[in-house]
Amino acid sequence: MLNKLLNSNLFQFIFLNSLIVGFQIFLIGFFYNQMVAEIPLWFTRNWGEEVLSPKINIILIPLISALLIIFTATIQKISDKLHQYYLDKIIFNFASLANLVITYSLLNIVKKTTFTNLFFLDYIGSELLNSFFVSLVISAFLTPILINIYKKYGLITDPKKHHHPGMILKQPSARGGGLVFAVSFALTSILFTKLNILTVGIIIATILAALIGILDDISNTISTKKYKFLGNPVFRLLVLLPIPVIILMLSGVVSYSVGNPFGGTFDFNSISINFLGNLIKPLPYIFTFIWILWLINLLSWSNGVDGQYSGIVTIAGIVIALLALRFANISDFEINNSKMAMITAGAALGLLPFTWNPSKIMWGFGATSAGMVLASLSILAATKISISILVLLVPFMDGLITVVRRIINRQNPLKGDKSHLHHLLLNRGWTVKQIAVFYWTSTAILGLVGLYSSDKDLPLLVLTLGGVVCFGIILLNLNLNKNNNN
Repeated sequence: MLNKLLNSNLFQFIFLNSLIVGFQIFLIGFFYNQMVAEIPLWFTRNWGEEVLSPKINIILIPLISALLIIFTATIQKISDKLHQYYLDKIIFNFASLANLVITYSLLNIVKKTTFTNLFFLDYIGSELLNSFFVSLVISAFLTPILINIYKKYGLITDPKKHHHPGMILKQPSARGGGLVFAVSFALTSILFTKLNILTVGIIIATILAALIGILDDISNTISTKKYKFLGNPVFRLLVLLPIPVIILMLSGVVSYSVGNPFGGTFDFNSISINFLGNLIKPLPYIFTFIWILWLINLLSWSNGVDGQYSGIVTIAGIVIALLALRFANISDFEINNSKMAMITAGAALGLLPFTWNPSKIMWGFGATSAGMVLASLSILAATKISISILVLLVPFMDGLITVVRRIINRQNPLKGDKSHLHHLLLNRGWTVKQIAVFYWTSTAILGLVGLYSSDKDLPLLVLTLGGVVCFGIILLNLNLNKNNNN
C-alpha cells in the first residue's frame, strides 16, 4: 500500500510542489526583516508603474501556491472518478509550472526589495537557476510522452524476455531516457547559452550519442537479427561513438595539459613529431579522444540500478557549474560552461522521478549523451580533469577495476557481468534505493571536497582518495570470490 502511494503521480506532484512552497516560505522568513515597508507584489519585470503593497501581503504567494496544490489534487480526484486519466499529467505539469513561475516572481521581489547580493539572486545566479529549472521542466514534461511512444514501438526491456549478464531489472521498463536528456539539454542550451561553434558542437555530439543509444535500445529489444550488430559493444566503441567524439574535438574540445600529482602540469604540446618536415603535436588529440571515450563508458556502467545515474549526473553537473565560477574574474566563456553544466543537472533531475525504483524508463546506452557533456566540460570549464575524476571517483575507480579484472580473467573488457560495485553491494544485502542514495551521497561529498580544495593539491588528493576507493572495491571483489568458492 505504501509503495503504491509513493509511486503514484499524485503523491509525486504533492511532494515536489510542497518542496517549492517550502522554499518560498524559507525565502520570505529569511529576508522579511530586510524588506522595505512596501513591496511590488507579483513583481516580475520593470513594466510601467509598480503597484506597491504592504510587505505583509507577501504571504499570499506561498498561500496561493498551496491552494493551487489543493485545487489540482481535487481536480485530479474528480477526473479519476470520470475516468479521464489522461488529464492527470496535463494538470500536474501545468500546476507545477505555475508554481515555478510564482517562485521566480518571489525571487525577483526579494532581489528588488532587499538589495541582497546573494549568489542565487544576482544576474549570473538567476540565469543559472533559470536554465536549470527550464531544463528540468522540459525533461519532466517530455519523459511521459516518450515513454508512451517507446511502449507503442516496443522499446521496452522485459526481464522475462530480454537477458543481459548485468541485468537486475524486476519488471518491464521503457528504454531511451538518454534521448529525453539530449533533447532537453539541446532545447535549453539554445534558449540560454551563447551559440558558438563550441556550444553547437557539444549539442550535436550529445544528440548523436543519444541516437546511438536508441540504436542500441532497438538491437536489445526488437528480436530481429538484422539489428543485432548495432548493440555490439566493439562496433559501438570503435565505429559509432568516435563520431560524436570527433565532432567535439573539431568544435574545440581539446585538452592540452593535465595536472601532475607530484607538482605542476604535464603539457601535451611539449611533445611534437616531425612528419614529412612538419612538426605535429598529436598528444592533445589522442588524450582527449581516449579521455572522452573512457569517461562516457565508465559513466554508462554506473547506470545499473534505478535512479543511480540521474542522481550522479545531477550532482556532478551542479558541482561543475559552481567550480566553473570559483574565480574572481568570470568570463562569458566560463558563464556559458556553467550554464551548460546546470542545464545538464536540470535535465537529469527531470528524469529522476521516472527512473526511480521501480523505474518507468531507463537511460539505456543513451546515458553516454550526459557523459559527452560532462566529459566536454571537464576539459573546457575551470574544473579541469582532476576535479572531474574526484567528483566521479567512485564510478571512475569501479570502471577501472572492472576493466582490469576482466582482462586478468581473460574476459572481454566490454562484455557485461555482475561484478560492478552496485552488484557487489546488492550481494551484501543492500537495496536498489540504498545503492542509488550511496552513489548520490559519495558524489556530493567528493564534489564538496573538490569545491574546497586548492588547485595545486588536487591531483595528489585525487590519487590518495582514488587509492582508498580502489582498496574498498577490491576488498568487496575478494569477499565475493571467497563466498563463491565456499
